[in-house]
Amino acid sequence: MDKRHEKKIDDVLRKIEREAYRGNRFLPIVGPEKGRFYYLIAKAVGAKRILELGTLIGYSALIFYKAMDGKGNIVTVDNMKENINEAIDDFIEAGVKNIEIAHGEAKVAVKKLIARRRKFDIVFLDIEKNEYVDIFDDCLSVLRKGGILLTDNASWDTKELIAFRRMLDRNKKAESVIIPIGDGIAMSVKK
Repeated sequence: MDKRHEKKIDDVLRKIEREAYRGNRFLPIVGPEKGRFYYLIAKAVGAKRILELGTLIGYSALIFYKAMDGKGNIVTVDNMKENINEAIDDFIEAGVKNIEIAHGEAKVAVKKLIARRRKFDIVFLDIEKNEYVDIFDDCLSVLRKGGILLTDNASWDTKELIAFRRMLDRNKKAESVIIPIGDGIAMSVKK
């Protein structure tokens, strides 16, 4: 990726950050600190196929795209059409390609990917927190062996996230750790 394209993506990321932090609406983006961690993980594993569950307006997808130097493929799923439309505008403004956008429920989308035998290097999970436990095994099913599942907001002190962390401790299909960046990231490596 050339420096001009990288700057274009960075400009869109900064625009989204300004809107999230100073805008008139609630935009729960991962932010620069966790974004940097996600970027470095994608770079470190040489990710070429990433599944993002929870597009919002495209902030995380842009971070992953940049980490892959514009090569590879990102599939991003969101159940809110207005989020998808705004993400598309952000992707166009950033000049990105290779992002496949799907409208619908994450669980349904992952089941379709399982049926199509699609495999990913990274799955990024940032959907309704009450769905984390139910979708976890399906997320592992679309990961390659050694692939990484990154789950956002993992340290929240809610009933759903407490149950999620307990499930991580008992899960035999992946090795997991909670990373104390921001409001927590669960990083799970598929065995």
